[in-house]
Amino acid sequence: MKSINFIPLDFRLEVISYYAQCNQEEEHEIIQNFSNYGMKKEELNQLFHSFTAYKAKIEQEIPIIQEDIKDFFNPLSFTKDTLINSFYRFYMHQIKRSFFEIKQLYFTNIIFELDEEKEWNLSDIFLALEKHEMNDREKLSFIHLFVLDDWKWNEFISFLDEGAKILKKYYYLVQNEYEKSVTQIQSNPQIIEKINQTLHSKQLIQDNCDIYVSLFQFNRLSVIMQDDLQYVHIGYLFYLLVELKKQYIVIDQTVLNRLKVIANPSRFKILQLLKNEEYYAQELAKLINLTTATLSHHMEILTGEGLVEVVLNEQNKKNIYFRLNKKEMNQLIDDWKRSFSL
Repeated sequence: MKSINFIPLDFRLEVISYYAQCNQEEEHEIIQNFSNYGMKKEELNQLFHSFTAYKAKIEQEIPIIQEDIKDFFNPLSFTKDTLINSFYRFYMHQIKRSFFEIKQLYFTNIIFELDEEKEWNLSDIFLALEKHEMNDREKLSFIHLFVLDDWKWNEFISFLDEGAKILKKYYYLVQNEYEKSVTQIQSNPQIIEKINQTLHSKQLIQDNCDIYVSLFQFNRLSVIMQDDLQYVHIGYLFYLLVELKKQYIVIDQTVLNRLKVIANPSRFKILQLLKNEEYYAQELAKLINLTTATLSHHMEILTGEGLVEVVLNEQNKKNIYFRLNKKEMNQLIDDWKRSFSL
C-alpha cells in the first residue's frame, strides 16, 4: 500500500518560491506560449487573474531580499530547484536535529563523495565542490550555506516569517482556486501513476512519498530524492495547463483532418449543396455526377468527421437523407479563426 503524505501549504516555502520566481514573470511567458496554440489571450489572462492579483498585492508590501542571501534564490544550472528551496525542505524534515547536524547531513546527501561518518570542514567542501560541474556562482552559494551559523539561519527564518505574513494576508485572492486544485489532486486515486506518466517513468514515484502543491511554482512538477523519502512538488495550475495544452493540440489536429476532408472537390460540392437543403443519396449522386458507390464513399468520410448528419425524412421514410451539421461546421470555422487570429 502506498504511503502518500500531502503536505499543507507552507507560506515560508512559498516566500522562497516567490523570490525565486518574482523576476521571471513566468505567467506572461505561458500566456504567450499558449496563445501560439490558438487560445485567446483574454481567456489566458482570466485563468491567471487571481494569481496576478495576488502577486501584485504581495509586491507592494513584501520586504526586499537581503543582499547577502540573494544567491540562495538563484536557480541551479543542474536542477530547476534553488539551493535554499532544497535546503529548507531538508531542514524541515530533519528539524529535530541541531542546525549543524542538518547542514552536515545535507551536504552528505548533495555531495555524494562525503563520508557520513566524518565531520566535514570548509576545506573538505572546497575539494568536494571541485569535483562537480557547477559554475563559480553556484559553488559560492554552497560555501555560503555551509558557513552559515545558527544565529544567521534564525535571522533568515525570521525574514521568511515576515514575508509569510504578507502572503497569508492576501491569500484569500487565490484561496478558492488553490484549494480546488489540492482537492482534485488529493482525490485522484491514480495520482502516483499520473505523476509517473508525466515524468515518462513507470516506477519513479513509489512508496513513502510526500506531495506538496505549490502556489508560486504553479507550472512545475519536480521530484527530489532525499534519504528514503521522495518529495513531489506539483504546481497548483500544472495539470490544468497540461490538459489545456492537450485540448488545443487535439483541436488543431481536428481542424487539419477536417480541412483535408473538405479539400476534395466532390466533398466540397456536397457540403455546399447540403448547406440549405437535405438530399438523399441518389439526388446528390445525380447533382454532382457521381456513381452511388462513389458518393457512398464520400458520405462515409463526411459523416465520420461529423460534418454531415444522416436523417430520416418524415414525408419520405423510405429514403435516408443527408444534411449539413451546421454546429460542427461553425465549430470548424471558429477553430480555424482561432488558429489564425492576429
